[in-house]
Amino acid sequence: MLVFTALGLFIFRGANGTKDKFRANPNDPSLVHLETIPTATGKKLLCSGFWGISRRPNYLGDLLMATAWSLPCGKYCHPINLLTYSLSSCKSEFSAS
Repeated sequence: MLVFTALGLFIFRGANGTKDKFRANPNDPSLVHLETIPTATGKKLLCSGFWGISRRPNYLGDLLMATAWSLPCGKYCHPINLLTYSLSSCKSEFSAS
């Protein structure tokens, strides 16, 4: 349980921290090693680090933490709900393109 929570927190905070820092200042010296690709709107999209491994790494971290917190009580409504939301979000994102 503690390993899932720690891993989930690391992924969740790392991914969101990188994204927030990049949105605030894409030219931040601590982010220059990350690769980006231009979007159709002229913005940059992260494609390395956490965001190069997974399209939604913050969802993965959140799902790991929810699963860890559900293990002791045996009720998995929250992780199942998060997984359903994540899958429906991905489905709508890909069907829109």
